[in-house]
Amino acid sequence: IVGVCSWFNFSKQLLSGNVVLSVFKVFKYIKVDKRMSLIMVTFYKARMALLSMFIVLSVFLTGFALSFTLGFGTRISGFRNFRKSFITLGNALFGEFPHVEEINQVNSMLGPLLVFLFQGFVNFCLVSLMIAIIDSVLNNKKLTINWKNFK
Repeated sequence: IVGVCSWFNFSKQLLSGNVVLSVFKVFKYIKVDKRMSLIMVTFYKARMALLSMFIVLSVFLTGFALSFTLGFGTRISGFRNFRKSFITLGNALFGEFPHVEEINQVNSMLGPLLVFLFQGFVNFCLVSLMIAIIDSVLNNKKLTINWKNFK
C-alpha cells in the first residue's frame, strides 16, 4: 500500500504543477482586454530592471537570513537554520514580522535593531524601488543612474 500512496502523492504533485502551467495560459487571454494588456506590457518592458531588483532583494534576504540565524538560531525555531530563516523572512515581506516578542526576549538590543533594519531596507527601500521602476516604464522614462553623484 506504500507504493500506491507514493504514486498517488506523485500524481498530486504533478497535477499541482499542471495547474500552475494552466494559470500561465490565462495570460494569453488577458492580452485581449486593453486595460489588462497594459499590465502585461508594463511588466514586459520592466523585466530587466525588475530582475536586477529581484537579485538585490535576494542578496538582502540572504544577508538578513544569515544574521538572524546567527543571532537567534539557537533560541527561536523560525531561525533555526538558514533555510528556515530565509522562509521566515520571505513570509515577513508579505505580512507581519513573525516572532517579534521572542526576538525581544532573546536579545533586547540586537533583536529590535535587526527587525528595524530588515523592515527599513527590504520593505521600504526595495518596494519603493519597484514602484519607481514600474512608474518609469509607464511614463516612458529611461532608467539611468548618474554614478558621478556616488563618491
